[in-house]
Amino acid sequence: MGCGDALTPRGALTGSWAATRSIYSATMTLAQIGDSVTGGGTLHTRLSPPDMTFTVGGHLRQSTATLTF
Repeated sequence: MGCGDALTPRGALTGSWAATRSIYSATMTLAQIGDSVTGGGTLHTRLSPPDMTFTVGGHLRQSTATLTF
């Protein structure tokens, strides 16, 4: 997942997304209906605390997605 890089969303955001970085990994599932985006996911870290779940809400305006975790 990225902003302004090769992973920038093109088209609908609906689907499964994953990111991995050294000691962290995150997966989330998003659903886009019109300009609204909802979903949730899991953050896994090798540090404490263990896995955490989160919800996602946001909107899409032109080519910019704004998500709140």
